[in-house]
Amino acid sequence: MRGSRGRVALLVVALTVGTADVARAATPERACTATRAAGDGPGTAAVRAAVRRMVPRLASCLTLRLTPARADGLDALSVRASRGRVLLRGSSRVALVRAVRVYVEDVLRGELSREARRVPSRALLPRRPLRRTSPYRVRYTNNFTVAGYTTPYWSWAEWERELDHLAYSGINAALVMVGQELAYYRTLREFGYDDREARDWLVLPAHQPWQWLGNHMEFGPAPSMSLMERRAELGRRIVRRMHELGIDPVIPGFAGTVPWDYVVRNPGSVAIPQIYLAGPSAPMLDPSTPGYAAFASRLYVHQNELFGRIDSRTVNVFHEESTPIALGGAAAVARTIERTLRDASPDYRWYLEGWKTVPGLVFPEQRGDLFETPPQAVLDVADRSRLMVVDLTGEAWKHRDGYGGAPWLRGVLTNFGGRRPLYGPLTQYAEQIPRTAADPARGAFSGVAITPEGFDTNPVVWSFLADLAWREGPVDAGAWMRARVRNRYGRDDPDAQAAWATILRTAYGRDNGQSGAYGGADSLLNARPSLTAVRSGSAAPNVLQYDPAELEGAWRRLLAAAPRLARTATYRYDLVDVTRQVLANRARVLLPRLNAAYAARDRAAFDRLSAAYLELFDLQERLLATSDGFLLGPWIAAARSWAESDAEAADLEFDARSILTIWAQRAGSVFDNVRIDDYANRDWAGMTGGYYRPRWAAYLQALSAELAKPLPADQATVTSRFDWWAIGERFSRDRTAFPTRPQGDPVAAARAVERALRTG
Repeated sequence: MRGSRGRVALLVVALTVGTADVARAATPERACTATRAAGDGPGTAAVRAAVRRMVPRLASCLTLRLTPARADGLDALSVRASRGRVLLRGSSRVALVRAVRVYVEDVLRGELSREARRVPSRALLPRRPLRRTSPYRVRYTNNFTVAGYTTPYWSWAEWERELDHLAYSGINAALVMVGQELAYYRTLREFGYDDREARDWLVLPAHQPWQWLGNHMEFGPAPSMSLMERRAELGRRIVRRMHELGIDPVIPGFAGTVPWDYVVRNPGSVAIPQIYLAGPSAPMLDPSTPGYAAFASRLYVHQNELFGRIDSRTVNVFHEESTPIALGGAAAVARTIERTLRDASPDYRWYLEGWKTVPGLVFPEQRGDLFETPPQAVLDVADRSRLMVVDLTGEAWKHRDGYGGAPWLRGVLTNFGGRRPLYGPLTQYAEQIPRTAADPARGAFSGVAITPEGFDTNPVVWSFLADLAWREGPVDAGAWMRARVRNRYGRDDPDAQAAWATILRTAYGRDNGQSGAYGGADSLLNARPSLTAVRSGSAAPNVLQYDPAELEGAWRRLLAAAPRLARTATYRYDLVDVTRQVLANRARVLLPRLNAAYAARDRAAFDRLSAAYLELFDLQERLLATSDGFLLGPWIAAARSWAESDAEAADLEFDARSILTIWAQRAGSVFDNVRIDDYANRDWAGMTGGYYRPRWAAYLQALSAELAKPLPADQATVTSRFDWWAIGERFSRDRTAFPTRPQGDPVAAARAVERALRTG
């Protein structure tokens, strides 16, 4: 997603926190005049290479030193002037790379972010030393789903940039899954499957996360041998670089899923049927039995052969499946999993995802028809010194007594499916995360985790959380935002500052929890057509959690800054993003009016409102097309770039399109009111004009035709005439090309929106 567009800078995020440090570092007295780097300390070669990639023009002025680890195990860094150079010190390689970011942003007022780097060419000496200590031993990132919703078709260039980004964000552990299919392929071959059978069971990259979670199987075309081998080589490079930078790679362990006929080919194995949200799923080998251990052990041998010895694995056999029969018991499951992990690495660490209770009948020890993830019985018997629970939403720990003494990380989950609404309650994060660290009931709280289902959305949230993870005291979100806006646009523009102050209070304001869902309310333009639609994807809020008129006022202030800021790439990106949200909010105003007009059988009003509703699509398509951060074309092009034939390119394109549309097979869910299609809907040019608008145009036309009749059909009857899943499948199999480069001017497009909304 973002990686495929990484060649063009999308945005720049300022990462200055707290006014005191800004004041100390804002007026450096001298400039570095060195022409070559001073001798670095031992163990810093990988950091020096990262410096050359990130800030090549400053590299000669930076001296790198690793300091002894602190007795408390916390990471620390410092930035200071020394003999006419800038001396960066860190207690780990990650801390040392983080020091580069502190220098660039707090001293030079430049910016380093995932999507862009704006680094002044003149190296200035800090006036006073800057110091940072992270109060969190583990700073983890990645949800399983990021590999499907953001990174499935990234190349090494995008991964290299991302790994630098993780390091200068201060992340020291991250989930990575690239290339795992080859390890599974080799293992399946050992257990009786030929080449074609093994590949047929595996899925293509955009759908793989759910296969490693144990949720999903056999959807879409099979991966080619060449694709698997090239992805495994990329995975090796990623893991090698993570080790060099001091980031602990976490890879998926064996969740137990195997082909349907596995027990027939391997007598004595015990498999349990699974049902997942998207329909029938792979059976699961009972982890309390020897059959599970046999497969897991061989899988881990192949993983170690392909990627080198990796100590940290995440094994989630308790995720979102619903099993109609009980396993042998949570304690037996835990012991078997631990034994296989220990055999793969004596220094193993077992990561488990912590989640709310979900439907199912898994262990006799659990109450009723709900089970906890992970089950308490697992935490009771496992070696807690080797566990790490990732509380994905940062909330389950409160109901689990801090996971009963097992080490755990407080996660922040800001979106489902990588959807794009502006959302992220920054002030709450600033209060809640430090409060968790100080809570007497926190148990073995060990750190923080940034766990959205997809990146490339709400970059302000990542930046804020990355800074928060390196602050020991409270953070004033308002002061942080003011510094960010000033650095981001290169000047202290009053309209931009006023706009972002309101955006912070509204879209990034406190989550009132009224919908009971995570993330922001997604765009109804992307919804399956219905005059009563309240959301587009499942697990989304039904209502906005702020006054849309306030956000629209902030947008107008941001647009007013265009004469002064329009040449700044980051301003143009932000203008597109905020304008996009304003259009989505207008859809929530128009749709109830359409519903009322249909109920009143007022065809003239209905047609007028239909035209206004469809105009929102046209305005948004033109707007999104101006920014490479909002294009479907690069997503498809990235998938096709991995192909070695036209047929394979078509397969990979189907994989990339279908994850955004139908997601998987047509089969319904066992859970009420859950639809998986449109779960990963996107506010992208190409999706808006090529997929969402045609659906709505056909639907509104059909309703208008009904109003011309003496007795119009009700909406449900009209809706039943449309097979939305089939429409999504046709789009997923279509091969229409979409632009891969921006077209048009974002300021002109935003002004067109302003005129339309003023007169509409």
